[in-house]
Amino acid sequence: MRARALLPLACLSLAACVVRGDVDKGTYRVEVSLTMADGSPLPEETSPLCLDLRGASPDPACRAPRAFKMDLVARDAAGQVDTTFNGALRVTVRPGTVIRVTGDAASGRNVRLTNGVATGQLVEVSGTFGPTRIGVEDVGFVPEDATDAEPGCANGRDDDGDGLVDYPADPGCAYANDDTETVGTGVVGVSAPIWFAYPSAPDVQGWGTATPFAGESVVVETRPERGANLIVTRIASGGMFASDLQKDASGAWVPKPYGGLYVFNFSVPPGVRVCDRVTYLSGTMSEFFGYTELSFPSYSVHPWDTSVDGPCQVPEPHVIGNGDVKDALLEPFEAGFVRVSGAHVGGKLGSGMPVETRWQPVDPTDPKEQNPCGRIANTTTDVKYAFSADATNCDFDGSGSIDFTKDVAEATCSCWCYQDPECTQYDTFRARGAFRLVLGPSPADTLQVNAGAVTGFSPLALRGKTLPHVQGTLANFSGGNLNWTIEVRCGDDIVECAAGDDACLSCVPGAACQAAMPKPPDTQTACVKLRTASDDDSDSN
Repeated sequence: MRARALLPLACLSLAACVVRGDVDKGTYRVEVSLTMADGSPLPEETSPLCLDLRGASPDPACRAPRAFKMDLVARDAAGQVDTTFNGALRVTVRPGTVIRVTGDAASGRNVRLTNGVATGQLVEVSGTFGPTRIGVEDVGFVPEDATDAEPGCANGRDDDGDGLVDYPADPGCAYANDDTETVGTGVVGVSAPIWFAYPSAPDVQGWGTATPFAGESVVVETRPERGANLIVTRIASGGMFASDLQKDASGAWVPKPYGGLYVFNFSVPPGVRVCDRVTYLSGTMSEFFGYTELSFPSYSVHPWDTSVDGPCQVPEPHVIGNGDVKDALLEPFEAGFVRVSGAHVGGKLGSGMPVETRWQPVDPTDPKEQNPCGRIANTTTDVKYAFSADATNCDFDGSGSIDFTKDVAEATCSCWCYQDPECTQYDTFRARGAFRLVLGPSPADTLQVNAGAVTGFSPLALRGKTLPHVQGTLANFSGGNLNWTIEVRCGDDIVECAAGDDACLSCVPGAACQAAMPKPPDTQTACVKLRTASDDDSDSN
């Protein structure tokens, strides 16, 4: 395929012009025409196609990849069909992924044109959203004929005389079954837009444990007319948290399942406050140790003004109760706003070293009974550690952190601390201010609370004490056993029992208990700060 000389731009807009020198009559562009697979027209912007989310869509009718019928025509600079073009074109889609290309001219994700034309090829795509375009490019790939035992890029010869032989040494070889060592013309073609819906916050969360757009740049749906209402619930030192809301049967705004989103900005997002409504949001989706994040964001917000917009729409938090600390139950509220009521601070937290003992099975005659911490770092051990109110420090070598890969003693100690639901590992508390909140008698009925944003709050002083209410955003971390953490936004998010209030301190969650407890925070005012002239958010946590 020969290189082409492009016509001057003026000649493309005038009825006649003079061109000095030769005009290449080779392929100038490729016309890409699309219909739906059944031949019907493509959707309009006002009625976009639903998202397949790479099979994760909550709507079964939307989970399958979308298929489009594609016609390709190579055209010269005069707009005529270039009948000399008999190469193959690589098919791509943006955004999204090409699943397969099928048809009489298809080879993998390539389409071979004959005399400049290929019609009726079926292109299946997935992971698409917004205005999507299917494109083609001549990368110099000519698929070998089925009867050809020696494609040009695998015949052991320097066919084009450039001193390089076959794939991958010769840059003219796109693949090993490329039948020519020459580079392509680079001619391209792009379709008209195919309109898909934009993904909502639940869509980018993936309606499960991971985003379907990992590593991809997305635009999140924020338009109220499309059912989105993305409200900022927290400002943090590294970004902001927002929840996509919907109205329930009573007309109250409530979070959508999987509607929480952590927007990682690497710093405090300037000019943003709790209660603001996000009006535009885009960025790159990623999984940070199981925690779905939108990074490198671009965004705009509507500054919330109660005198104009009405009460703050930060919703009532989702309440986590005993028995709810399970991945399947908490995943829908990741990065969302949650509350725990009537739980107590773990009673064991201190800088002292635990006592080393020996593990003994409750029933030595039962061969099925296993030591829960008996195999750490691929080393079998029957060591056990006993913790007390002031002794939960597993940092035996004083390095400042627990070595889970090389130090068997520290790793084993950490494991046994988890097995004791009252135990908060001192290293965790020292590093992040996190403590263990006990909802029930089992280790699995506990989660962590990070209250580092609350000046003067001391988990040490509250060991074993009931906290009527703790609320904040819910973070997930896949490492270790305590994977879920409530990150408190400010002092408004923690309610303590009053001194001497024995009814509150001894309260067990239930209907009879609520009367003895202080009221939970008003979510319309909790952690809401007035705007200032500078509004530098310097005190954000």
